[in-house]
Amino acid sequence: WTAAQKVLLNRNVEAAVIENSIATILNEGLGYDRCQVGVITNLDPAQHLGECYIETPEQVCNVLRTQVDVVLENGVAVLNAADALVADMAQYCDGEVLFFAQDRSALEAHRQQGGRAVGIRDNEVLLCIGETEKMLLKLSHIPFLDHTQDSQHLDTVLASVGVAWALHLTPELIRAGLK
Repeated sequence: WTAAQKVLLNRNVEAAVIENSIATILNEGLGYDRCQVGVITNLDPAQHLGECYIETPEQVCNVLRTQVDVVLENGVAVLNAADALVADMAQYCDGEVLFFAQDRSALEAHRQQGGRAVGIRDNEVLLCIGETEKMLLKLSHIPFLDHTQDSQHLDTVLASVGVAWALHLTPELIRAGLK
């Protein structure tokens, strides 16, 4: 909380990325009351059970969904559609929901409703709006992945692309950043 406040009160800061753990949210709260983009990549309820009287997966979700609750009406929640607990948090977002997932079938219902999504097809990162797909970049051209198919690394890339897209960066700029 203190570090977040220092960053947010600095007049030279134009944008801030703040990671909040469940322990931070429970013990200190968020260092801000609203945000333009909120991200939840994954949820492992078992990891948090027993902390601060958290006894059920639903209670873990209620704590972490705080990040979705504070997204502005003109903001975006970037959520992992492959994690059912995370995807279910979409209902609490006042703004737009942008899903990401390695498995494109997890994105289908959202895309059928015209929603934005980031996915993978044929080892390429895709930007999707409804049924329209735009190839962004081949996975082999992303140095961060270092030719690995590590699931967490792939989710990190997809979430990052979602955040950049939510902030209205062009596909060309997102591609350059990934390279």
